[in-house]
Amino acid sequence: MEEKEKITLKKINDYEWEIPKTGGMKVPGRIFASEKLIEAIKEDQSLEQVRNVAMLKGIIGKSIAMSDAHRGYGFSIGGVAAFDIDKGIISPGGVGYDINCLEGNTKILNELGYWKMIKDYNEKSIDSLGILNKKNKEFDDAKIKLLMKRKADKILKIRTKSGSEVLATKEHPIFTKKGMVESESINKGEDVLLYPFEGVEYEAPKKELLISDEDIDGLNRTPTSKLQIKNNLRKLGLLPLYSDNTKISMIIRIMGFVFGDGNLSTGKSDQVGFYGKEEDLNTIREDLKKIGFSSSLYSRKRNHQMKTQYSSYEFERTEKSLRSPSSSLAVLLNLLGTPAGNKALQDYQIPEWIMRSPKWYKRLFIASLFGAELSTPRTMTNHKFNMYGLIFSLNKREPLHGISFVNQISSILDEFEIKNVLIKNRTDELNGTKSTRIRLMIYNTLDNLIRYFTRINYDYNKKKRKLANAATVWLRLKERILHLREKTMNKARKMKGEGFTKGYIIQTLSGRYTNKYFIDKSLYQSNYGITGSRIAFRFMSFNEFLNERCYGEQGFIWDKIEDIKELEHNNLVYDFNMDDYNHNFIANGLVVS
Repeated sequence: MEEKEKITLKKINDYEWEIPKTGGMKVPGRIFASEKLIEAIKEDQSLEQVRNVAMLKGIIGKSIAMSDAHRGYGFSIGGVAAFDIDKGIISPGGVGYDINCLEGNTKILNELGYWKMIKDYNEKSIDSLGILNKKNKEFDDAKIKLLMKRKADKILKIRTKSGSEVLATKEHPIFTKKGMVESESINKGEDVLLYPFEGVEYEAPKKELLISDEDIDGLNRTPTSKLQIKNNLRKLGLLPLYSDNTKISMIIRIMGFVFGDGNLSTGKSDQVGFYGKEEDLNTIREDLKKIGFSSSLYSRKRNHQMKTQYSSYEFERTEKSLRSPSSSLAVLLNLLGTPAGNKALQDYQIPEWIMRSPKWYKRLFIASLFGAELSTPRTMTNHKFNMYGLIFSLNKREPLHGISFVNQISSILDEFEIKNVLIKNRTDELNGTKSTRIRLMIYNTLDNLIRYFTRINYDYNKKKRKLANAATVWLRLKERILHLREKTMNKARKMKGEGFTKGYIIQTLSGRYTNKYFIDKSLYQSNYGITGSRIAFRFMSFNEFLNERCYGEQGFIWDKIEDIKELEHNNLVYDFNMDDYNHNFIANGLVVS
């Protein structure tokens, strides 16, 4: 069949398109899709498959593709065709489902930052999975439309250079620089797309009453105000509010940000405010909308005059804010434990119900708080191969305020096996007012930073999420090279002890990251490498890595295939059909279809 001929697409109306009958086509093609969907359908060879089906023997009427069409096996998924019973054919590719699948223990990333194994999903699963929006190269979410499983005799084990690994049938597509390509057609050294944030394993939350009618009745408000708040929360499915409510995860994420770069006021003027970059505020706005609350973006120029104990500063900046005037939202967040008023004057804690909750709830709170308040991943000045530790700081007017809060954060980090330390408090002065700064640092060792970036990361901060995901892959590649150099150093010393000449050792062991100077030092400087091998200067800097390997601005990273092996399987494999025109999801950190 003709694969390279350009396809002409004729618009019939806003939701109907035709591929005119040309060449070997026996009937025209017809696609039912909006203009937005048709652009996505153009990207993955679905139109070629519609045209190819139109060339099949005995086809009647038209070769049709529905609005959810995406590349399939012969037929596009979402493709429909009728054939003459006597003159037509029976096509295994036209039965209406994908036949490419993943091994059952594959971890699938949910948009809320938890993972489940694909075998643990069922037909009733309502999860929104994390996906790649191919049009704007952004992290998005989509619902599962259908779960499929079948038995497979063999399976491919695909591993990238940074260590990401997936087990898939040979037909299963993986996203490459050429688009989605079947696993068996991908070669060693080819680039595939990663989303290295892993999250935390899903755990069903216990049902604990968080807010009741009586809680609202006890507020110092007018009877009319309390009745309106109760009616509104009840309408939104938030009263009574239990810890297993489907909206509570988004509420926790909202709370984390308010504890950081937000404010809450109740009483005469009910309002919840958020401050940050417009792109991040829009994400918060979408979450508020999903919960049931409206909000508006604001922008204003502000002139600042600041005098510290060190110097005086003047600057102008444009402040972006998001505000919701909903009394129901303000009361909801306050009753759940979010502090109202000036946080610098208060001593508050993470609510105990969050401290008792599953790890993925805690991750939502901490990741959102850190999206607002934790330092940005970056390499040290004049040390382009080493990253700084990550710093969280909190300013309080009273010296003892905030200690319990920061200790709670430290406790949660410990639970995630992320090593951290409280740094000595210091006194700051701003415009004549003194405050105490409490600081916590996440240690900058390779394994510790990787644990933080892969398990918690940052929410509501696209820039930090991108840098954290890139740092994950970069640090894993660095870790691998350090291991190679350590292994080479020990091997060189062993060969010297066995009587091999320096020239032979260098010839045998030298490589891109283990040159003759490194091997020479390993042989003749006994204290060389005593604290561990240092990275080779040929390794790319973090900034170079960002420029070369990032796909878009939201944390998708290119990595190269290192190895592909075929394995015996003789077991079930699984796949999703997604309710979204992008038709992809994130499996063990790889973008697959």
